[in-house]
Amino acid sequence: MNFFLLRAVLNTLFLISVVVYFNSNTLAGLVTGSAIFGLAMSGGNTAWSLWVTKIAPPEKVADYMSVHTFMTGVRGILAPSLAVAAVAQLPISALVAISAALIGISTLMLGPELKSIRRRRPAQPLSNQIAE
Repeated sequence: MNFFLLRAVLNTLFLISVVVYFNSNTLAGLVTGSAIFGLAMSGGNTAWSLWVTKIAPPEKVADYMSVHTFMTGVRGILAPSLAVAAVAQLPISALVAISAALIGISTLMLGPELKSIRRRRPAQPLSNQIAE
């Protein structure tokens, strides 16, 4: 599967999970939102592992890992502070709409890559290890 398409599918699952979970008034809605979120997280973790270990050029793996680790740290520091400030100022429904919109925008940013999938030649393995 094309990784940009996979990322778009995972982003869509994240969007659905946020909307379902935070707009639910029932236990079934909370469980459904949580399950969809778990599915998206596991897909994201698997895609990242495959990207770093099997698809990315070996000379770029350290670069990808360092940027990923740095950005995860930045997110881990900023997100809770921003979330607490936002919750104090906005209703949950507004935060859900903002979150869904940002996820939607990030998915739309993949559009140029998704459109070019059909124009590309079939994928070729980067190494014999992948082909085995």
